[in-house]
Amino acid sequence: MATLTAVNLVRTGISAIPTTAADAAGDEVANPSGDIAFLVKNASGASITVTRLIRASGPDGATVTNPTVTVANGATTMIGPFTTGVHNDANGLCKISYSAVTSVTVLAVRCNP
Repeated sequence: MATLTAVNLVRTGISAIPTTAADAAGDEVANPSGDIAFLVKNASGASITVTRLIRASGPDGATVTNPTVTVANGATTMIGPFTTGVHNDANGLCKISYSAVTSVTVLAVRCNP
C-alpha cells in the first residue's frame, strides 16, 4: 500500500491533477482531521470500483460492508471526505483500494487546510 502526501485545497482552488499511479495494494494518507478526499482519475477502457476501507463495526460487533464508488472509464471522481472515527486505522491513516489500477491515477486532497 502506498502512502500519499495530501495537497491542501485553498479558496483560490488547486491546479493539481491526479498523477500518482494507483497502487495495486491500495493507497493511504494521514487523516488527522477527517478532511481528506481522494481524486481518482480512470483513464482505462472500463469502469473501476474504488473501495473506502472502514474500520468501524456495526451494533454488537456486526460486520459492516466497505462502501464502494464506481469511477467510469475516462472519468475523474472526488471520493470523500473520510471521517476519522470510521475510516482511520490505528495509525491515523485512511485507505482506499481499487478493482484495477492500469491507467488509474490518484491525488489525496486535504479539504480544510
